[in-house]
Amino acid sequence: MLASTGLARLARPRLVSTFSIWRSAGAMREYAFAADGAHQAAVRADRARPFHHASAFIRFRPYASQGSWDGHDPLTTA
Repeated sequence: MLASTGLARLARPRLVSTFSIWRSAGAMREYAFAADGAHQAAVRADRARPFHHASAFIRFRPYASQGSWDGHDPLTTA
């Protein structure tokens, strides 16, 4: 992962989201689907005791970038 952040709004409607930039789609898939990884552990925990009533996983491919994140452009350092 090159960069990530999260957002939480606990008032109604409640919203919890994350945003991350990955070096490649393969690296992203490896993190998401590794059977013994942190993401699958979080999925199992949510299925045991649901936190969300709805969820969506959306992938975007950036075609340009402008500005910086923590002092640099993570897309140009990929």
